[in-house]
Amino acid sequence: MNELQNFISKSFGQVRGCIIDDIPYLVGKDVVSILGYSNILDKYNIIILIKISIN
Repeated sequence: MNELQNFISKSFGQVRGCIIDDIPYLVGKDVVSILGYSNILDKYNIIILIKISIN
């Protein structure tokens, strides 16, 4: 599955993510927005995927 999917939580709202080679990734812009940062990625107009590491 390489298509972006929307994940919705009452705690943090909506974040987009996908699974590539059995590794979950989240869209960086969504994550920094949830964390309260603004305009960090807006000027670059790119999507950064954050690899989720679960130990």
